[in-house]
Amino acid sequence: MALVDSGANIDIGIPWSVARNIGMAAGELVEITGSSGKFGARTARLDGIHIMDPGGGYSDAFRNIDAVILPRGVHLPYVILGRGMLLGRYDAGFSETDGTVTLSRR
Repeated sequence: MALVDSGANIDIGIPWSVARNIGMAAGELVEITGSSGKFGARTARLDGIHIMDPGGGYSDAFRNIDAVILPRGVHLPYVILGRGMLLGRYDAGFSETDGTVTLSRR
């Protein structure tokens, strides 16, 4: 599960605890912007991720992704998908009524 943050100026944000548990190397300190404001995070690199429809109807793979490791004080139980990676490849529709996000490949 991931949080889609259309205001985030990142490709993907990895919670600090997840990065630590999978042994991700932290790079330089950068400032990022998201729904909670601006804060510092460390650059990182992911070999790839796989996005899939919970109903089984769709999947897509991303390779060699620029990521950031979110600071220890940002407590999120999930990964953040920002506008760099996700909205660069898809059009997104947000429904507050249903609490859903619909992605359409360009």
